[in-house]
Amino acid sequence: MGHVTGSVTTTAKGGQTMYAPVVAFVTRDGEKITVQGHTYNRSALPLGKSITVLYEPANPQEARIESFGELWGLPLAAFAGGLMLVGGVGVKLSRALRGQA
Repeated sequence: MGHVTGSVTTTAKGGQTMYAPVVAFVTRDGEKITVQGHTYNRSALPLGKSITVLYEPANPQEARIESFGELWGLPLAAFAGGLMLVGGVGVKLSRALRGQA
């Protein structure tokens, strides 16, 4: 279990400030680790908020914050991109085949 110690900010295209949490936790071996979330949100998480952190004991520096966006954001974006690519190829192929008939 970790605790929010701060936030990293960025500015979205529309000028809105977005926040990614910074979380500190202690490993089973007693090592203190700080990680930054990879998902930015419209509001910052409250300082001190308890957050579940997932990590491999052999590599705690690569810890991930347990949240839907952190765990599934990139795979879902890649899947959606793949669907768009396949869909686009399918439409072009369909149009090409109809043109030959």
